[in-house]
Amino acid sequence: MTDSAQSAAPLTPIFLGLRICLHTLITLLTGFVIVRALTAPQPRASWIVALALLFLAFYILGAILARTGVSRVGQLGWLLVLSVLALVLAALSPDAAFLVFPLFFLQLHLLSTRWGIGAVLASTTVTVGTFGLHNGWGTGSVLGPLVGAVVAIAIGLGYRALYREAQERQRLIDDLIATHLAAGADVGVLADRDRLAHPDQLREVAVDRMDRHSGHHHRRAGALGPGPYGARRDRRGARHGPD
Repeated sequence: MTDSAQSAAPLTPIFLGLRICLHTLITLLTGFVIVRALTAPQPRASWIVALALLFLAFYILGAILARTGVSRVGQLGWLLVLSVLALVLAALSPDAAFLVFPLFFLQLHLLSTRWGIGAVLASTTVTVGTFGLHNGWGTGSVLGPLVGAVVAIAIGLGYRALYREAQERQRLIDDLIATHLAAGADVGVLADRDRLAHPDQLREVAVDRMDRHSGHHHRRAGALGPGPYGARRDRRGARHGPD
C-alpha cells in the first residue's frame, strides 16, 4: 500500500521486483478462484465470483492510490477490508484459502512487527479451520497453512529489514547533501588548504599572488600619472621653453 523505497536508493529494484511479484501472485490466485468457481460444481459459486472480483478490484484500487499517498488510517482500512474478504472467500471455497498467503506479506509490511505476526497467526488459524471444514481434519490441512505462515513471516521480516536499511541510507544521503550545500562557502578555502599542503603548489600560489600584486601596483601608478622623474622633466621643459 505504501510506496516503498526512494528512487535513488540502490535497493529500489529489489522492492520493485517484490511488489510486482505480489501483484502477480494476487491476480493469479484470484483468477484461479474465479475459474474454479465457474468450472467446478460448487455451492454459492456466484457469491464466490462476485467476492473474488470485489477483492481484486479493491486490491488494485489500493495499489493505485498508494502512488498518490494514503493516510495511515486508509492503509489499515484497506488491509482490514482485504483480510475480511479473503477470509469470507476461504469460508465459502477451499480454493480461496490460498488468497490468505499473499495477505501475510501485506500484514507484516503495514503493521508493526508484533501486530503483523499476530495478524498472520490469526489468519492462519482461520485458514486451518476453513480447510478442516471443507476437506476434513488432516496433516495437510494443518501443516499447509502453518508452513505458509512461517515462510511469509521469514520473508516479511527480511523485507522489513531491507526497507529500514534503505530508509536509513537515504536519510544519510540527504544529510550529506544538506551538509555539503551548507558548507558550500568553505569549498574554496578547503581547496586552498589542499594546494598549500604541497611545496610546489605553495610556490605557484606565491607567484600568482605576486603577479596579481605587481599588476595592481602598475595599474595604480598609471592612474596617478607619471613618476617623479617624469614630473621633473616636465617642469624643466616648461622652464626653458621650446628651442
